[in-house]
Parts: sequence; structure tokens; C-alpha cells
Amino acid sequence: MTKFHYQQFGRTIRPETNEGMKQKLTYQQLIRTVQQYIKKKGLLFPGETVVVAVSGGVDSMVMLDLLVSLQTQLKLKIVVAHVNYQLRGNASNNDELFVKKAAAQYGLPFYNKRSETKKIAATKKQSLQETARETRYSFFEKVKQTVKADAIATA
Repeated sequence: MTKFHYQQFGRTIRPETNEGMKQKLTYQQLIRTVQQYIKKKGLLFPGETVVVAVSGGVDSMVMLDLLVSLQTQLKLKIVVAHVNYQLRGNASNNDELFVKKAAAQYGLPFYNKRSETKKIAATKKQSLQETARETRYSFFEKVKQTVKADAIATA
């Protein structure tokens, strides 16, 4: 199962893994499992706005789809945020377009940031990973403040 990482009210919550889970779940069972987990851990509450960080990879796309599936039941407002690090040429741009289209199909607001990650890393004399992480968390926090969100969800 996808590991969810939520940041809410300045605290980070990382649920334990389900590595011992051997049974296959139907999609409806997965949705119920995620809903129960969110409720049990107090990750999201009715009426909240959540910024969903979506890279375009499988984990974040599944997380987005699950949260959209639960949106009505949990009374959530969902905002999609994506960072294009411009590290993989057309592949990075294709990921951005893919996430933008997914947000549009779900009828969700989309926020995007393009970052000259290599240039910034060289200027700051830090690794690409560190630069990307700083860019990502700074951007997600900015989107959270802009839309007055209650939580940031990353996969």
C-alpha cells in the first residue's frame, strides 16, 4: 500500500507500513482502509483544505485518486501542487503536463513551480537532492498559505 506522509499544523505524521499485509485489496477496500486510517490517526477533518503534492509518479497519483474518491465523504477541498525541477528535459515537462491534466480532469485547482534546480544547487554549493527538497517544501508551504490549507499530503 502507498505510504502516506501528511504534514498538518506543523507536525509530521508518517503512518507505519503495512508490510505484513499479504492479502490483495479491491479498490473499494483500499478506499475504506485509507478512510479508516485517516480517521483513526486524525490526519484530516471534515471541511479541511489539503494541498496534495503530486509528482506524476505512481505513489502520488494513487494518493491523489484516493483522496479525490474520499473528497465528498470527508468533505475535503483538494488543491494539487507540482514542482518541475527541470532536471530531465522533456520528461520533466511531460510530468508537469500530466499532473496538470489530471488536476483538470478532477476539477481541482493546480499550482505549479518550475525550478532551475541545477543552477540553484551550484550557486548554493549544495546537492541537487537538498536543493530539490528545499524547493519542494518551500513551495508546498507557500501554496498552503495561499489557499489557507490545513494540511499538506505527500506520497
